[in-house]
Amino acid sequence: MNDKTVRFVLEGKPDIDRLAKRIEAISIWPLEVSVSSKEASRTTKQNRTLHMWFADISAALCDTTKEEVKANCNLVYGRPLLAESDPEWSSAFGYIFENLSMPAKLKAIRVLDIPFTRKMSVKQLNSYMEQMRRDYAEMGISLRDPDMQGMEGLRG
Repeated sequence: MNDKTVRFVLEGKPDIDRLAKRIEAISIWPLEVSVSSKEASRTTKQNRTLHMWFADISAALCDTTKEEVKANCNLVYGRPLLAESDPEWSSAFGYIFENLSMPAKLKAIRVLDIPFTRKMSVKQLNSYMEQMRRDYAEMGISLRDPDMQGMEGLRG
């Protein structure tokens, strides 16, 4: 018996026909189909704002690159959110990274491009960004507001 799982995300009604064709092409029967709703993934606008903020922090810190800031923020803000929503991911991350020093973790996250925000929903990334904004404001680092930069609606 072949226990192959195929994940197919429907973004709208036009995808229904594509899904039906894929199901018709499957030659292994019986077939079990599950349907669940999916929370909206982070937006391109959120991602652009986040990367603008990484640059803002890097410029304020002077000795830290944008990529190092991103790795640190993903570890500090992203990991707890993903751990909450994806225990399997969290377990694997912990198994691999638990015994590494902080500099080694940050380097691995940066060099291996470990997905954090790519896995997040709009709601999760909003939470990440709000905590990030608060923490850096407490350190005296202000992050540009997209609405004040002529980039209305960039955060969501």
